[in-house]
Amino acid sequence: MIQASFVAFICLLLVVLFVLPVRAGQDMCELHYVTEQSPPYNYQEEGDLKGIAVDLLRAASRIGCDDPASLDIRSHSWARSYKLARKVRQYVVFSTVRTPHRESLFHWVGPIGNSPKVLLALKQNSIVINSQVDILQYRIGVVRNDIAEEVLLQMGVPQWKLYRSNDPYKLIEMLSKNKIDLWAVNYNSVPALLKSSELSPSGVTAAYTLFNKKLYFALNPMTPPQMEESLRDSIHKIMSSSEYPHILSKYPTLSQD
Repeated sequence: MIQASFVAFICLLLVVLFVLPVRAGQDMCELHYVTEQSPPYNYQEEGDLKGIAVDLLRAASRIGCDDPASLDIRSHSWARSYKLARKVRQYVVFSTVRTPHRESLFHWVGPIGNSPKVLLALKQNSIVINSQVDILQYRIGVVRNDIAEEVLLQMGVPQWKLYRSNDPYKLIEMLSKNKIDLWAVNYNSVPALLKSSELSPSGVTAAYTLFNKKLYFALNPMTPPQMEESLRDSIHKIMSSSEYPHILSKYPTLSQD
């Protein structure tokens, strides 16, 4: 009887010392989430992080985390957020376009939305682009290290024709002052980004569509599998629930296709 009690005690001790700490350290809140200013999916407004992807993460944390309050989301420039997720274990960058070049650089959770990337022009300039060749003559503003920069270079746009900035609002200012001819931007982001500028949505036009690709959470490939699965399962459950349409309704976009 004593021996049986002792064995039971040892088994319980092993559970406490080994099983519980591992389990507590394997959920999606052990990851660090980094993003950029790109409404309607992720952006800061008056110091608060908002957006479809941000709300989706917070909702998922209530399912996938032992302590949802520990969810760590931070906003940086796109270049910094992308570099952190590339180089540092357990970092996740969002919302990220998935491409063949990036495929092996990350593990992917999603899709969570779409990115219709366009070249935006001032209507008053009457820019007409009928083919990729036409693009080569224009000065184009891009967010540094954004997928649009990669795509434009692949099209043959010279490096010196690309005006790079970490700040999308700087690119808006350059467009409004005719310092660039085109601005590469997610079409869904345009109304929100123009709110605090001199430009209005009625004063710009999408002169050309570069692509329309899906958006994902991109995880550093050294992320422990249990954490990755916790994020994937929790995101899937929210997107399959009645809460997801409610999240989308808070952030109307120009294109959901």
